[in-house]
Amino acid sequence: MAYKELFEKIKRVAYIASAAGVIGWDQRVCMPKQGVDIRYYELATLSELAHELFTDKNIGNLIKKAKKEKLDED
Repeated sequence: MAYKELFEKIKRVAYIASAAGVIGWDQRVCMPKQGVDIRYYELATLSELAHELFTDKNIGNLIKKAKKEKLDED
């Protein structure tokens, strides 16, 4: 159970990082100059959110619990 919960939390962080990557690509490739300020705040917000989720103390607890679990072969 802890492994599945941990996996879902890490997957959410990965989705946020992926979205930040798309926004970063857009910033480098085709963003109009007038969008620089808002894009900065978008990327900063996504980075902050990913960091908060990934460093939440519950993640450490889930890792400890998941290490003790026996995973199904399915």
